[in-house]
Amino acid sequence: MSWTRKIGHPNEVLEKGQRVSCQVLNVDQDRKRIALGLKQLKEDPWETDIPGRYEPNDVVTGKVTKLTNFGVFVELEPGLEGLLHISELADHKVDSPEEVVKVGDEIEVKILRVDRGERKIGLSRKKAHWTRPEDEEGESVEGETAEAGASKEQKEAKELNGGLGGGGPLFSMGGSPAAEEQE
Repeated sequence: MSWTRKIGHPNEVLEKGQRVSCQVLNVDQDRKRIALGLKQLKEDPWETDIPGRYEPNDVVTGKVTKLTNFGVFVELEPGLEGLLHISELADHKVDSPEEVVKVGDEIEVKILRVDRGERKIGLSRKKAHWTRPEDEEGESVEGETAEAGASKEQKEAKELNGGLGGGGPLFSMGGSPAAEEQE
């Protein structure tokens, strides 16, 4: 009945006696039934419109519509919701979404993914204001606070030592680099 909304019962969309145009989807002559579709009269927005308007890394404002034990549903526009997983609600561990948000709250979220096939949008509240490319890929960047202000060129030029590539020690127990080379 809808490309974007989960419809539990037809009375959520239609009224008894209402005239509608629809498409015949299937005729089951054995059971004497005809399957009809409303949404098929319109273009599927998941194939065109939605991926064009919502792209990964976009930050948008939405309204909390439902709380579950695994996360929060956020309405991005009428009839279109995304899932804000409980792990993406805050920087700290959240046991219950009610600790952080409530139904009706307007919140800023970052689009993590738009899955056309599954017709789902993944959201993050804790990453809504992250701007570094490392963060946008969803990877943890713990321990990088000392390098947070470094430019991209400085990071690329930094040589890493140790590991399988060799090239020197990963850390030093004191002394100057020249003294270490003499040992």
